[in-house]
This record gives sequence, C-alpha cells and structure tokens, in this order.
Amino acid sequence: MAANWAAIWHTGLRSPFVPMELPARALFEASSVRNDSMNVSPARSQSGQADWDERDRLAALDRYGILDTPRESEFDDIVRLAADTFGAPIAVVNLIASGRQWFKAEVGIGARELPLDVSICAHAILQNDTMVIPDTRLDERFVRNPLVTATNGLRFYAGALLKTEQGLPLGTLCVLDREPRPQGITDHQRLTLEVLARLVMTQLEMRRVIGLQHAHGTQLEAEMRQRHNAETARRLADDRYRSLFNSLDAGFCIVEVAFDTSGAATDYRFLEINPAFVRQTGLIDAEGKWMRELAPNHEQHWFDVYGQVAITGEAVRFENPAKALNDRWYDVHAFRVGDVDAHLVAILFNDITERRRSELRRNALLSLGDRLRSRATIPRSQAPRPRSSAGRSVPYGSDSAVSIPRANTSPSRTTGAPKVTTASPGDIAYLTMAI
Repeated sequence: MAANWAAIWHTGLRSPFVPMELPARALFEASSVRNDSMNVSPARSQSGQADWDERDRLAALDRYGILDTPRESEFDDIVRLAADTFGAPIAVVNLIASGRQWFKAEVGIGARELPLDVSICAHAILQNDTMVIPDTRLDERFVRNPLVTATNGLRFYAGALLKTEQGLPLGTLCVLDREPRPQGITDHQRLTLEVLARLVMTQLEMRRVIGLQHAHGTQLEAEMRQRHNAETARRLADDRYRSLFNSLDAGFCIVEVAFDTSGAATDYRFLEINPAFVRQTGLIDAEGKWMRELAPNHEQHWFDVYGQVAITGEAVRFENPAKALNDRWYDVHAFRVGDVDAHLVAILFNDITERRRSELRRNALLSLGDRLRSRATIPRSQAPRPRSSAGRSVPYGSDSAVSIPRANTSPSRTTGAPKVTTASPGDIAYLTMAI
C-alpha cells in the first residue's frame, strides 16, 4: 500500500526523535539546500563558478507552464514503466520549484508536492549525472531526513536529470524503494532511466511548443477578426482577407528591405504581390525577386524611403516618379508590418501617370496664358493706330489688332529670324477662356 509521504513528513517534524533542522555543515556543504528560503543553491564547477543560476533555472521551469497542471497519461505511463523496470514501489516525475518539489506524475507517493527541505531530488539536480544512493541511511545528507527515518521510510534512490537544451536541471525522473540496494543499479537500468528522463523532457517540450502555438493562434485569430470585423474562425477571416487582397484595383505588395553594413537601404525583395501589381508596374514574375534585379536603374530615393519606414515604423504617404518604370508616377502609402528585425514593409500604390501629365499640360497652358496676357496689356495711348487695308485709321474695338511679338514657325526669308506677327484681343480672350 502506498505510504502517505506528506503525512510522514508532518508527523516526522513533530517527533522528538527527528531534529527540526540539519546541522550547519550538512546544510551548506552536503545538502546545498537553504532551509531559510527553501531554494536550491546553484551547482558549482571545479573552478568554483556556478554552472547555472537558480533564477535562470526557475525561469526556465516557469516557461514550460507545467506546475500545478492535472495529471496526464503520457507522464503517468512513464513513471509506471520506470517502476516496473526497477521493480520499485515508487517512481516520480519530480520538478524542483521555488520552496517545494512538485510531482507531475507519481506512483507510490500519494501526494502532489512536498517541501524542499526533505527533497532528495533537490540534491540530485546539483549533480551532473544520474544520482544513485544505494542506502540513504548511510548517506550523511539524508540520515536525518524524516522521509528516511520514518518507519518503512525511503532507503534507495536513483534519479536521472530532467535537463533543458541549455543544461538547466528542472528536476528528475526517479525511482525509490523502502529497502536498500547495496548493489546499486545495472548499466541497463541506468540507460533505461536516462532514456525515460529524456522522454519526459520531450513531452514537456511538446507541451511548451503546443502552448506557444495555441497562444500565437489565438492572438492571430483575434487580430484577423479585428481587421475584418468578423466573428468567424481564423481560416474564414484569412479567406476574406485574401479575396480583398486579390480584388484591389490598387497595387499592393509586401517587401523585405536589405541594408548594408552602414545601415543604408540597398535593395528590397517582393515577398507577396497582388494581381493589380503587374498592371500598375509592368513588372512580370516579380514575387521572390529583388528590385535591383528587375529594374537596375531604379532611383535610390525609393530604397531610402522604404528603408526609413522599415527602421522607424513610421508610415509615409507620397507621390514620386519612377523613371525606371517607364517614367510612371505613383501615389504611394507605405507602412511597416511584422517585427522590426524582419524589415518588412507593406506598400499600397496607384499609377497616377495620366493625372500627373494632365496637371503638367494644364500648368503649361496656364503659364502660356499668363505670358500672353502680360504681353497684351499695352496702354492704348502708346499702341500704334491700326490701319485698314486701304491705309485708313481704324478705331480700337473688339476686332482691332494690337502688335504682340509671337514666335512664327515661318522664318524671315532675309534674316532667318522668326517673324513678328499679331494676335488680336479676341484671340487672347479665347485662349484665356480655353485655359
């Protein structure tokens, strides 16, 4: 029948035959367990430097999110297999937390946790290898441990470390017996225990990764629902986003900006483009390619702008020409997406070339009209009296002519210089109205 070790611990503390505290030498030299705070002191190498820091170890344990979780069959199967392999009544997946040892799975204990100052595993994690204690009553560290001195107490211990990839010990997979085993364990038993300990760590790592994926999926789903104002599942939201992405008339792309060692933007690669991208730019098969490869003469200011957005995270809106893209003009909205280290920029743009050309033609006509009007404002008292073909003076009126220098496409036959012709005030008024 499984002993209630928690009850043994509490009963042992009250027994007049069991000391309340370990001797000072055993406390600091042998056990390395601080009873005052019930934390584990870090292991030290031969040079005296700590191989790991207790704060780092506890932080690593916390990242697995395993403490105080319900029992799981995957871990229960491991401790049953360990107990059967050793023919032992007790087997435990034991994790050393702050002030306590907690059991993710156990056979023969009857409790989920015990205080650290009775923990044999708290000593085991200070070792660099599997710890085997053939007889606990012959080991100075445990001769006064209430779990050892109690009737039918613990006499044999073997524990393999549960280590992270960084070498931080989280606890042990251990087997215990109420009878001593002077012969210790065989090489086959040691190998089996260590393989099972690695299997425990594999299970812990899988739980951690699944937990991270679940948290990331939940966050992504919430963001997609917020973006599309939908209360549907993440996949439906993604489909809607993709449909919108493909139906945009404006060009859209996500680029990865490359920088040189000085921090200057040198190029960008197209990671994702929508169908309108080709119509707007004329670039074929651009996805996955670098801009310098597609348009070697593309102006540097484009790279500078996108590099600034990738670094600062500040969105920009601007209009610029792209001579390397057939002198097209673009209205561009660029903003950073993803982590700052990813250097990803989303670009929404429209080809505004026709609009810009129309504005340039309009501005040219306005400028020409201004010049013509300035030349036409000659005081009538200073202007020569126009004459008819018969040589008679003609009064000024709507059809009268004022001499205005104007370039003629027919040069003078004698000098080769442009002729000076006249424009009537009616012509000037017509031109001004047309503008």
